[in-house]
Amino acid sequence: MRVDWAQFKAFVDGRTVPIHEKELDDNNLLLEAHDGPIVRNCKLKDGTSDMTDYVTNYQSSANASMTDSNGIMLARTKITKTGWHFQLHGIEFSTSKLNSLFNEDSDGNDLGFTSIKFYNSANTELVAGTQVELDNNCVKTVVDWEMDNDIEIIGGTLEQVTPPNSDVRVWIIAIPDLTIAQGGSIPFVQGGLNLKYISTKVDIDGKTPKLLPYNSVSHTNKFRMIIKHGSGVQCPINLLFKLFRKNS
Repeated sequence: MRVDWAQFKAFVDGRTVPIHEKELDDNNLLLEAHDGPIVRNCKLKDGTSDMTDYVTNYQSSANASMTDSNGIMLARTKITKTGWHFQLHGIEFSTSKLNSLFNEDSDGNDLGFTSIKFYNSANTELVAGTQVELDNNCVKTVVDWEMDNDIEIIGGTLEQVTPPNSDVRVWIIAIPDLTIAQGGSIPFVQGGLNLKYISTKVDIDGKTPKLLPYNSVSHTNKFRMIIKHGSGVQCPINLLFKLFRKNS
């Protein structure tokens, strides 16, 4: 599509695409820019203010190669929002063990947004706060993780040093406070993954990121790890969340 210079440079600036320049016989220039299948071209006349603007501000970066040294087209798939960065966020804890949750910044401050709870066979939370109580009665450990900002989750990794000797089964559910009909209760790990059969780690890879906005009421970026195990079984676990978040 042929456009004037103002429209052409707005297209180039807005989409951050390179300019391809061809000099015509009359010292005029033919410019072209591609954004995938969308093409814009513009003709600049010699001696005009548009030509001066182009030569001063754009010409030095024109005709950049779009192929590598082997002639292969250069392309990069955009995977997250502008101004966001990748982050690997780890939390560490043990089933049936008090004060085992670790989630700190580099200065030793607790980052918050993570909790651990313990339950007995009647699914009643154990709140006495003694290790003896957990040793005798804890058969389910639940960890909630909810960052206090928008994230794009791409996957995660569950790691352990050695497999447990007994069944330790894991479920991971996103947005557990909302029903399926409300768009929540999304199973990321389902079926009761048994850590007894996992040597050191299992990788959960979603291939592409999924936006989970933070909401303090609906908890739309919360993840819940439900671990069922024998009474008092202590199984150390390291969970790594692969995500993108806004630079801050």
